[in-house]
Amino acid sequence: MMIRFTKIVDNDEVRTYRVTDGKGNGSGITSYDKLKKELSYVGDPFFEHAPIKVRTTMEESVERGIELPDKFTYGAIG
Repeated sequence: MMIRFTKIVDNDEVRTYRVTDGKGNGSGITSYDKLKKELSYVGDPFFEHAPIKVRTTMEESVERGIELPDKFTYGAIG
């Protein structure tokens, strides 16, 4: 499953991205509170099938100090 990330905001307190599945069947907003170290998601339930990909991308990038691009795709093509 491909997941597309589009940055909404990324500052010292929060990292927020709009996420969509690769086929355009679902979308939502995922935020990682950098101070509380909590992930939240609001949107279509398609993430019931891919929450680990989103959680891993958001949490590990913050923990490792990795700056994410404004737009990127995660997952397999095809």
